[in-house]
Amino acid sequence: MTFAWPLPWWVIAAWIVVAVAVALVTYARVVPPLSPAQRAGLIALRIAALVLLLVFILRPVVARQEPPGTGRRVAVLLDTSRSMGLADAGDGVTRLAAAQALVRKALLPALRDRYDVELFGFDRTLRRRSLEELTAAGPLTDVVGAARLVRTRTGDAQPVAMVVVSDGGQTGDPSLRRLIEPGAPVFAVPIGASRIARDREIMAASIGEARVEGAIVELSATLVSRGFGTRPVELRVLENGRPTQVRRVAPPQDGAATTELFRVSPARDRPTVYTVEVPPADGELTDANNRRSVIVPPAGRRRSVLLVEGAPGFEHTFLKRAWSHDPALELDSVVRKGRDDNGAATYYVQARPPRVAALRSGYPTSLEALFAYDVIVLANMTASQLTRNEAEWTAAFVEKRGGGLLVLGARAFAAAGLRGTPVETVLPVDFSGRVAAPGEVSARAPGPVRLTPAGERHPVTQLAASREASQRQWTELPPLSAAAGMGQPRPGAQVLALAEGAGGDERPLVAVQHYGRGRTLAFGGEASWRWRMQLPSSNRAYETFWRQVGRWLATGAPDPVSVTVTPVSPGVAAPLTVQVFDARFEPVADAVVRIRITGPDGLSRELRAVPAEASAGVYRTSFIPTTSGTYDVRVVAERGSGASGEKAGSAEADQPTIRRARSETQADVDEKTDSSRLGEAREWLLVGGADPEMADPRRNDAVLERLAESTGGRLLGANELAQLPALIAASTSSSGVWVQRELWHNPWTFLLVAALLCTEWALRRRWGLR
Repeated sequence: MTFAWPLPWWVIAAWIVVAVAVALVTYARVVPPLSPAQRAGLIALRIAALVLLLVFILRPVVARQEPPGTGRRVAVLLDTSRSMGLADAGDGVTRLAAAQALVRKALLPALRDRYDVELFGFDRTLRRRSLEELTAAGPLTDVVGAARLVRTRTGDAQPVAMVVVSDGGQTGDPSLRRLIEPGAPVFAVPIGASRIARDREIMAASIGEARVEGAIVELSATLVSRGFGTRPVELRVLENGRPTQVRRVAPPQDGAATTELFRVSPARDRPTVYTVEVPPADGELTDANNRRSVIVPPAGRRRSVLLVEGAPGFEHTFLKRAWSHDPALELDSVVRKGRDDNGAATYYVQARPPRVAALRSGYPTSLEALFAYDVIVLANMTASQLTRNEAEWTAAFVEKRGGGLLVLGARAFAAAGLRGTPVETVLPVDFSGRVAAPGEVSARAPGPVRLTPAGERHPVTQLAASREASQRQWTELPPLSAAAGMGQPRPGAQVLALAEGAGGDERPLVAVQHYGRGRTLAFGGEASWRWRMQLPSSNRAYETFWRQVGRWLATGAPDPVSVTVTPVSPGVAAPLTVQVFDARFEPVADAVVRIRITGPDGLSRELRAVPAEASAGVYRTSFIPTTSGTYDVRVVAERGSGASGEKAGSAEADQPTIRRARSETQADVDEKTDSSRLGEAREWLLVGGADPEMADPRRNDAVLERLAESTGGRLLGANELAQLPALIAASTSSSGVWVQRELWHNPWTFLLVAALLCTEWALRRRWGLR
């Protein structure tokens, strides 16, 4: 037995606990008193009624095999997605027209004599239609989902087989796990050309992170040209519809994918849509796949950086100046000066007034205060300058909070540095594999810094708008005074730059890695301020590098409340996932999450996200956008106990409402600012940026073959349809037909629950209870 509406085990357990509690409380103290046997009988009846009610709500279903030859129904599923409108079925005929002719002239005549045929059209949904009513207009193709829907919608009258006529362009959920239950075999008939004569397509477009003001990001576009040989293609980049870059690209060979990279600078105060396109060419199968768009949200809040230096030095002054003038960063700094007359450490603190008190002891005094930052910088710090708690908090800052950590200065990598502390475990270099003796650095000025292949592409080391200009700037930098022996990179880490060590050997200078939810960077150079002082004032390489470091580390740091959106096509449900943490970045399981979505038409709708993974603080919902364009998604999360006195699961709160968007530009969904608020988030969703139905429009036999084989059917060509009745008979002759019976969909289910409740009521009256 299975359930059509399965619930998580903890919901079922909670229901049973509540049922038992209700029964016990009901008969705990009754007048007149009952004997133990009478009380136990009434409690058992009440519990049985409530548990049976839960079982029937879950819709129990039993699958059983009927004897061979008892089934006569065959379901024919015809694909009606947009890709079926492509005219590659011969003589300019569309795939849908060819499929309709195939069903009318070959499939129906082959089946009608022995089976009752029922016709369905499907794309992202399933509908009963006549052959003439079918049109190729569906936004998505879900072959697997359609086969599953046939099984669930037909109830007891299960078909003995299903025949799917499709081009195999599965753009819905491709997982075959949804068909693991026993059922009718699927016979798949592919439609369309397996090879495309002529077509140009933008296969993919993606863009780097740009969550801070003034960021220069990399736009990646992948182009494939089929049937045009190596003829050059004009690749265009548009920014909010305005052409900004044009590049002629020659494919290495016909049908080979080519990836091009563009540097772009998004607007800081509004979302920016970048479109990559190629102009239509004569004889193309379709031009609907000639363009793709991606969206870059506007710059968010300024990112908070805490710079802690173990001793005064020149580097502090230059770093502080570079970061203080960055509009994307907000800097607090602490410098250890020495000791006072009592032997206590003294510090020079520069921070915003609300944060000064928490930094007077040289480091944030609580986990909440530390986690309020996005980036921590430890410059020339040693293990003795951090308490055990502070070191553990710093490691948790990276792993749990998702913040960025920068460690620099030779003292940090020396034997008395951070080796053996929890901080070491999150760094991208392994101190045990140091290439220099403790404290040893280059005794002479090393040669120029050399970028690795990873460094040529990484945003941290991009000093100019193009790779060539960036590489040239690196070669022009003055030598550092020394290069510390940091150690060898850990597995998964990337070395972006190398410097020459004391013995002439190259050693890592800049290394990065992702650790847990956060990022870390180690810089082994000494006196990088030379890149500022020994170059003309017009050269901004020093400021650019350190700002890129700060921005890369800060960009990945999440806020306590964050929302993830997935680009979709109009008419397709867009999933929204919200993650809610408190100030210690512990997941919040009892939050009330409100979402306001404003569409390109200026109308807004409000809905409520429901817990999906309560223990992880994850809440989900979805909505169906009706038009292409950008959607403004704003989220406010509050503690459940203080959310306007509403119940989190109230039916009224769960109903979306649509209204004209307010003129204010604040990021709030609700103006409430009480202490119950956990945080807010804002994201931009691009709808219609790509047409998944036209991506790689070739016929996809692999999907259809996997579907058929997983259900006991097979893939059939158009010339094999005459064999279909024999194949269906053979597939059911030995084992019979699987039929699903819905146990709950019977009068006796209601009568059984009613009988239990009536028996309880009759016994109560007999024993003198009301």
